[in-house]
Amino acid sequence: MMKRFDFTWALWGKALLFVAASIAIFNILSNMEPITDSISNFLRILFPLFLGGAIAFFLNTPCNKLTGVFQRRKSSFLQKRAKGLSVLVIYLITLLIISLILSYVIPIISQNVTDLIEAIPAFWNAVYHWAINLDFGDFNEFFDIEEQIQSALNNFSVNDVIANLSSSLGSIGEFTIGLTSGVIQVFVGIIISIYTLLYKNAILAFIMRIVRVVVKEKTLGRVKFYVKETNRIFYKFVTTQFLDSCIVAVLATIVLSFIGVQYAVTLGIFLGISNMIPYFGSIFASIATMIITIFTGGLMQGIITIIALLILQQIDGNVIGPKLMGGVLKVNPILIILSISIGGAYFGVLGMFLAVPVAALIKIIFIELVELEEDKKLALERSIAKEVEKETVSEE
Repeated sequence: MMKRFDFTWALWGKALLFVAASIAIFNILSNMEPITDSISNFLRILFPLFLGGAIAFFLNTPCNKLTGVFQRRKSSFLQKRAKGLSVLVIYLITLLIISLILSYVIPIISQNVTDLIEAIPAFWNAVYHWAINLDFGDFNEFFDIEEQIQSALNNFSVNDVIANLSSSLGSIGEFTIGLTSGVIQVFVGIIISIYTLLYKNAILAFIMRIVRVVVKEKTLGRVKFYVKETNRIFYKFVTTQFLDSCIVAVLATIVLSFIGVQYAVTLGIFLGISNMIPYFGSIFASIATMIITIFTGGLMQGIITIIALLILQQIDGNVIGPKLMGGVLKVNPILIILSISIGGAYFGVLGMFLAVPVAALIKIIFIELVELEEDKKLALERSIAKEVEKETVSEE
């Protein structure tokens, strides 16, 4: 007798769903470029929103503190308009700082960079003579600039000049359009940041209403905790790292000026900016500064410079940095180096910069999960011990 075949709709439905999902995933993976282009264009459209949110995030704390100062005044005018006045004052202060930088710091940096570019041929000749004196082989073929220039002139025609000029004009046009679009996006981002600061409470209340609908009340407490910790760690790290970098830039400029290093202001600012990337940034900037100093001031001045910068790094790493950070990032140096390497490999300079606070946040979450599991295990062991104790008493 033939065995009856049972047709199960649920089983076949799951199999069909699995096949459809596999086909969809395969199509997505095989056509990733259009999808990534679409996502990139969409994110580019939302850039003013992200920029405005970032500006509001960093200006929120000083605005809150200034709002508290206005609200504690006896004047009813200041109390009623505390939020708007605080936003206005903070933006005016920020605009004043940017104007001072553009007026005094940028011209010095531009002049130093121009002088450094003009000095590149002298650097090249110094390297050339140094390589020749080493007598490691025939360096003439590699360093013979005149022959290379002559070869380039022989292979270069008027048609090439016209073609390059046409392409350059097109590039200039594209650059102008891109620059105009960028300026407009930045302006829109600033407007968004102002409205975000003014209506922050209403925006957060609306977001919480949506979250309460999606997330259970028990889980909501954990979500609030992680959001609060994320805000605390990122804000503390970014602001203190920026302040620390400004201090390093000022101290490095003073030290380099005292030593007599050429381009002291530009190199000091370069050291401060590089200090934003933990560990690797300051090392790279110090080596680059030493090399430039050797070319401009001689070997002895370069050695003195690197020794002074190493001392400054030790002071910053052991005194200034810990005092500013206040122990908010208690992360092992090995974990810091690993996180910076991974962040730089996948997300570039931004990844290297954000790797440390991300690692600190992951550490907090991981430790909390471990402690939660340990508490559960301890509670289970206590429950088993009580049961055993009850059984022992009943047997007696």
